[in-house]
Amino acid sequence: MQPLNLLETAETLLGEQGEPTSDENLRRAWSSIYYALFHFLSGQFADQIIGDTPEAKAQRAWHHVYRALNHGFAKKQCDDIRTKNGDLNFPEAIEDAATRFLALQQKRHDADYDISKPTSATDVRQHIAEVRSIIDRFEAVENKHRKAFAVWLLINKRRAT
Repeated sequence: MQPLNLLETAETLLGEQGEPTSDENLRRAWSSIYYALFHFLSGQFADQIIGDTPEAKAQRAWHHVYRALNHGFAKKQCDDIRTKNGDLNFPEAIEDAATRFLALQQKRHDADYDISKPTSATDVRQHIAEVRSIIDRFEAVENKHRKAFAVWLLINKRRAT
């Protein structure tokens, strides 16, 4: 999956700015935006843990890590970053990615399951731009922080009781 292609799909679903967009297209656009960020993070995590060379990406292990991101667990871990980042000490770009991940997961869920929630092309366009910015800012973060974020979102460590 190419995250930027998913964002382009969302833009295509919106049609030309100023023209009416069907409710169905707006709702499908939310899914494309969420999955753009989801697949971007999945690829980043596999790159950080296995490697980003063509040889590494051909390995079964790279694909295994790519598929390891779990929606529910990631939601919990991103919420922990949102509420406890002072203790976790992730850079602002990663904290913003976690916060946006949570927001988009909710937007996608609302779009798919709660037709009473209104949505607008303006809101969708704003979130497309925000995800593009998140991707750019995330890629500028030091590898050690990106690797720590990968571990935080992928590994369910046992907590002491």
